[in-house]
Amino acid sequence: MINNQIRGIYRVIISFLLITGCVDTPSAPDPQVLISDDLPYAYVLCEGLQGSNQAEIISYYRGEGGFNPNIRFTSGNSEVIGDVGNSFYLRNDTIFSVMSSSNQIVLVDASNGELIKQLSLPNGTYPRYMYFDDNSDLYITDLYNDRVLKLDISSGQVLAEYATGPAPEEIVGYQGVVYVTNSGLGQYRQDEQYAGYVTTIKIVSGQTDYYKVGPNPKKLLFNADKTKLYVGYLSYYWLDSEDFGASDSLVNQGGIIEFELPGMRKLREWKVTPIDFKFDASGNRMYVISDRGLHYIDIFSNSNRVMTLISSGDDNWYGLNIDKVNESLWICNSRDFQVRGEIVIYDLAKSAVSDRLESGYLPNSIVFRNQ
Repeated sequence: MINNQIRGIYRVIISFLLITGCVDTPSAPDPQVLISDDLPYAYVLCEGLQGSNQAEIISYYRGEGGFNPNIRFTSGNSEVIGDVGNSFYLRNDTIFSVMSSSNQIVLVDASNGELIKQLSLPNGTYPRYMYFDDNSDLYITDLYNDRVLKLDISSGQVLAEYATGPAPEEIVGYQGVVYVTNSGLGQYRQDEQYAGYVTTIKIVSGQTDYYKVGPNPKKLLFNADKTKLYVGYLSYYWLDSEDFGASDSLVNQGGIIEFELPGMRKLREWKVTPIDFKFDASGNRMYVISDRGLHYIDIFSNSNRVMTLISSGDDNWYGLNIDKVNESLWICNSRDFQVRGEIVIYDLAKSAVSDRLESGYLPNSIVFRNQ
């Protein structure tokens, strides 16, 4: 556990650290949900500026002229849903969202945007990401307390607690095992044991193992049959002019590592600075957004090359998902992190940006209703 004084320091520095990957892997909605212009086509979670209670869930409707944003539930309209919206999950027509600084799980009706309930978590918890297992049990990572909590989704009561490495971030699971990245808050806790590792937890026995990745790992992604796990890491550090004979400069390093499951045997690595990544419908190609732009990796190629599609320029891309119906990529653009962001739609067939949709502050994750 981290004492209150250190936790206060982390609350200050976390605003900077969040720009390297405040995104979650959204779940697919119920496949029986039909495409309808009378229902939202997509949802975007906007984190909001920390301390401002500006988290928003924005629904986008498909119309003749494209996609039209409709702010369904926001601090600017009816009620405040929370501060610092992180993890985002669509399940049985209910949106589950982690509000980190508010220390809550918020449930919203996906059809009309109405608030269902707000689950308050134990004092001192800083929820980060969430995962539902096959039994509908909810697990969340607790960033400041180095643990995973199993929750009752009706009451928010803690049912079990599992220890992790320093600063647990994203969480996924399969067949009774959950996988958690331990970022170590970048450089701030990098010297602690198991910072820069993936923690695996066997839920029934509680057995915990650790596997080295690299500095500041955050993103996790299974392949289609869950025989591979892809882990993204990205770290920033300063070059010291006294050591390198040049002016101080900010340098980054990162990569995506492929692990074989079960057993977490490292297979390959692609050198890129990943913010988010997703597979296309075939599972043959992975699209990646980095701090430099949009890229793709041909997974079944023997090459470890990372191909670039477009540059992000001065923008800050924050999250990614693939619209498999329209064969396009939706990219969360947080701009300069101080003004309202946008959703950049990249048409894969035309190899060009086809639309830009206004969003809230710091859009970080996207879910499609029909996919």
